[in-house]
Amino acid sequence: MKNQEPFQTLFFFFSTLLLLSFSSAQGKCPPSFLCGNLGTMYFPYTDTKHPHCGLLVMHGCDDRDPDAVKTIKNNGEWFFITRDPNTNALVFRDDELRTYLLTRSCGVFEKNYTSLDTPSPFLSLHFTTATLFICNRTLNINPPSSAFYKSTICPKEDIFYGTSNVDESFSYYSEELHGSYFEQCSMVRLPIRDAELVPNSNGSLFDYVSADIPVKIEVSDECSSCYRLRRGQCQLDS
Repeated sequence: MKNQEPFQTLFFFFSTLLLLSFSSAQGKCPPSFLCGNLGTMYFPYTDTKHPHCGLLVMHGCDDRDPDAVKTIKNNGEWFFITRDPNTNALVFRDDELRTYLLTRSCGVFEKNYTSLDTPSPFLSLHFTTATLFICNRTLNINPPSSAFYKSTICPKEDIFYGTSNVDESFSYYSEELHGSYFEQCSMVRLPIRDAELVPNSNGSLFDYVSADIPVKIEVSDECSSCYRLRRGQCQLDS
């Protein structure tokens, strides 16, 4: 019986992957769609006219004004969608975070981007973040200055972040280190402008954090195979 378990598991997984035929996909799902000033869009994006034809539904594409606001709802929050003028890549804009940054509000550090949850298990969104520890000032936290910068831009909290770039610093934040220095603090991850431009203690975290988030879209191998090779759409069987 144990030898059959992997096959049962494999059968269950593929039974959840609904593969629509090429004729069905071609008839109901266009290969691309126009979305105002964003130009021509492709899978995994789709528009509100064909919400089942993609994994990320874009709103505002059918507005007669090409410059009308384009949005995506993700994890209960709305993101404005723009393009980076330098790279032409799509950018997710968190308008609430942007307001906090423009007004220099410490509400910035109440946000937490551990991940951008997606509506599908076939889709992942990747973006660059920095890890910060928010500590009540009365705790008098003093981690090694060689490893952490300290910011006092908020009236009641000290904010600590790594002196190295984000990729190295996040791996450096082991559970042991967190427990040693920051067990009474909160840890947040926030999107940043440039991983190579870590501000020192005299710099401003408000200029380091970014509300415009370049997002790399990654579709699972199973879904890519379904869509590109078999010319079908992938979605969970409900």
